[in-house]
Amino acid sequence: SKFAEHLRIAVESAPCPTRTGPVPITISIGAALSAHPTESLEDLGERADRALLQAKRSGRNRVVLAQSCSSVPARIHGAKQ
Repeated sequence: SKFAEHLRIAVESAPCPTRTGPVPITISIGAALSAHPTESLEDLGERADRALLQAKRSGRNRVVLAQSCSSVPARIHGAKQ
């Protein structure tokens, strides 16, 4: 998702200021889109959760978009491994 990737880049580009200096922050995002009208919200959420776990296992600071009605991620965007 373009929105999720823009959000990831925005967070990465804005370190958190602290008394001792800026601290870098990154995020991992797992997303799932429903292309099937009978897919439950629970199933959609589970696919998004699996995509988030894949993002974290792939090195963090990335976006993984779950493939439609499958546990296999379709695309990974973000930091290089």
